[in-house]
Amino acid sequence: MVQVNTEENPRLALRFAVTGIPVVHLLHKGKSVDQLSGAQPTESMVTWFRLKERD
Repeated sequence: MVQVNTEENPRLALRFAVTGIPVVHLLHKGKSVDQLSGAQPTESMVTWFRLKERD
């Protein structure tokens, strides 16, 4: 996981179409394959990641 300050990195925010924070992008080969927006409980994020890991 990497935390990015969108104010310091506006190009990166634009590249991934970040319109609000927090947002988590799941990347594969440099491209976003899924995202979660808004504050999420840890359990939800772990479940989401494990489901995507199977894809």
